Amino acid sequence: MTISTQAPIHLTFVGGGHLAQAIISGILSSTNPWALKCNIAVTARRAEHVQELQSRYPQLLVTDNNLDKRIWQDARRSHRTSTQDSTTSPILFICTRPADVPTVSKQLAPTLESLDPSVRPTVVTMCPGITVSQLQDWLPTGTAIVRSMPNTPVEVRQGATGLFASEDATVRVNHVKTVLEEVSPLVTIVPEESMLDVVAAVSG
Repeated sequence: MTISTQAPIHLTFVGGGHLAQAIISGILSSTNPWALKCNIAVTARRAEHVQELQSRYPQLLVTDNNLDKRIWQDARRSHRTSTQDSTTSPILFICTRPADVPTVSKQLAPTLESLDPSVRPTVVTMCPGITVSQLQDWLPTGTAIVRSMPNTPVEVRQGATGLFASEDATVRVNHVKTVLEEVSPLVTIVPEESMLDVVAAVSG
């Protein structure tokens, strides 16, 4: 999918660990026109980690608050209300440990619910063991959800990534695929969630 360059894309990373940093660094070093116009925000819990990320990425919004108004104001500005283009829709990556995903999802749910589903960020998880069905229980109805399963080499821009989309994300998953191709040589959309582990095993 070709991403529109008419409007900036807003990307939020909840959790600024190695995987999130690999994706961020890949986008920042890209020469693709859409990547040059990205608005990127990243959150971290520990003060020292926030400082580390601020030092590494001085051009980004780095905060310890997942509900920081600046994140959501930027996301609202980046979309096109009723004529939302799926190639410019905001993406929210949950890059925390699996054990933290339920808490983070429930924390974000009220803010996500305040947005119409057509302009709500696509929520992408990047951890094993959390199913789309579980995410649908924690997040507002109608939220576009993409479950991703990258393998370890992705952290050094190698390896493979599998994507599985909820029914609400069948169009937007192609947008997510294009973004992740900046760091993963092989990104595959699978028709069944059970196939994610198979893709992640490739080049692993």
